[in-house]
Amino acid sequence: MNTQLIEQQGFKLIEQLAESSRIVTWKAVQVSLERTVSLSVLKPEAAAKPQIVQLFLDTAKRFSRIKSPVIASIFDIVTTGELHYVIAEYVDGPCLFDYIREHGPMTSEKALILINRLADGLSQLWRSNRMVHRNLKSENILINSQGIPKIADFSLAIPAGEGVDATAYDDGLIMGTAYCLAPEQVTGSHTLTTQADMYALGILFYFLITGTAPFRDLTSVEQILNAQLNDTVPPPHLLNPSVPVNVSWLIHRMLMKAPKDRYPDWDAFQIDVQLILSQEKPSCIRPDEKEKSSIDITKMDSVAEPQRRIRFKNKPASVLAPYQGQTVEQEHKEEIKKGKLNVQIILWCLLALWLVVLFYIRATPASKAHRHLSKVLNPIEQGVADLAENLRDLPVISGEADPAVQEGVKTSEPNDAAPQTQPANGEPAASDADWTADEKSQLTRLLASGSLKEIDTFIRALPETRSDRAAMTNFLAQAPSPFRLVSESLMKQVGKEIEFERNGKSRMVTLRAVAGGILQLEFNEKSVEVPLNKLNADTLLRWADKPQTPETAFAYCLLLMHSARSAEIETVAEACPLFKDYLIQAQASQDGNQ
Repeated sequence: MNTQLIEQQGFKLIEQLAESSRIVTWKAVQVSLERTVSLSVLKPEAAAKPQIVQLFLDTAKRFSRIKSPVIASIFDIVTTGELHYVIAEYVDGPCLFDYIREHGPMTSEKALILINRLADGLSQLWRSNRMVHRNLKSENILINSQGIPKIADFSLAIPAGEGVDATAYDDGLIMGTAYCLAPEQVTGSHTLTTQADMYALGILFYFLITGTAPFRDLTSVEQILNAQLNDTVPPPHLLNPSVPVNVSWLIHRMLMKAPKDRYPDWDAFQIDVQLILSQEKPSCIRPDEKEKSSIDITKMDSVAEPQRRIRFKNKPASVLAPYQGQTVEQEHKEEIKKGKLNVQIILWCLLALWLVVLFYIRATPASKAHRHLSKVLNPIEQGVADLAENLRDLPVISGEADPAVQEGVKTSEPNDAAPQTQPANGEPAASDADWTADEKSQLTRLLASGSLKEIDTFIRALPETRSDRAAMTNFLAQAPSPFRLVSESLMKQVGKEIEFERNGKSRMVTLRAVAGGILQLEFNEKSVEVPLNKLNADTLLRWADKPQTPETAFAYCLLLMHSARSAEIETVAEACPLFKDYLIQAQASQDGNQ
């Protein structure tokens, strides 16, 4: 791509924003006007096809004529030889996907208003130009500083409708993103209408109020496409109890499998949106519906299961399950209070019985009965003493929950992973000298190997008197493995393009999913699964976030150990002093072996 020619024409390229099979989008500064813009540049391989060039230019012209606040404005179209690009509005804000990941699902009212705005823009797109967007997804909709959603991508938009072959520009391929494709797009229908965008908007709506998109969690593109044709998902109100059932009916209508069963036009859809906002019954409620939707209509009358609440047993707990909210915390206090009261009642009854027996023995002459009662007395006294001891050990009920309960830690059993200041025999803790040279050497070797499991097994096998043994065990229990560190970093990039290097070649691919140490990547409309453990450390480090805690710094060092950047270990290891010296020694030995 001739980026130099673009810059010669008065633009300073800042960064690449996105890439599709045909277009690369850049953030740039238009020097003459001192404004930031978005440049959508047709790729050389696409620019070599006159039909694609014509579609690109015609689409840009059609979008430029739409004056909608939810469609990014197009300022100009430039054609210079084989270089074609569009100058458009730059939206400085997060995409809807990132927004939901950061803030969680929207309220139904907020989502309805946002979806209604997008419907306005799509309605204009269809009425004035007979255009179908074909790739309406959360990653392509940006939120500007005023909170207005902007459709900022038109790379797959085409003219459509009756008599127009929707597949004419696609070389026989299914174009778009699998999880937001309408069933008619999946089957390669030659006729597309705005109902295809209505289906995609329904997928987006579902995502906004539940935090998850239908079928997106399936493991392959083929499974997702098959699900779009045949499968269903639960109504949104079953995933998010705050969602009104009427909203589930609205999305059900948008996600009908057949285009003819969806709303006939955007006006009809927006009427139902207004009815729901005004708390009136919309037309989409049809309990006797026979046609198939991607929403499971049989569950429409179901009520969302209440969140499971955890009840605590009235004993000094070992490991307590985490609880949810003040309601459960209060229930836990009540449980302890009732248990304590029951023990107190039993204690007082036994004490009274003991006093009666004692009085009887003291007041009665020695006899066979006297001797018999004396034999019974000792067990009763012991039982009273045991109960008193148990009562004393119960958590104190005060204005706040017991700290041990709040943190969910053991209160009555020793924690092997907890740091100990001295051994159980009361002798002083061991000094650093208690580590033998062989133990230090073996730890260094294991750190160089990078196996967190082997390191943890080795530390746990050391005698308890070894200095830092307990602290190291506790630290390793919280440290992520290198692959987990990379997976958690990549989870934030799902749906975006990442740089992928294989066989010495670097390319941009779309990350579709990360699960079980497997990356699902999409490149040139093809899906590829790549295990993380098959990639080299330098590639993994490119994706890993910079460490923010001692535990993540440790995992980062294990990656660095096998990369070309191993010299960085000396700096990163400063964050984990327990292993600092051993990591540096391991790095030195690793470099020496190389």
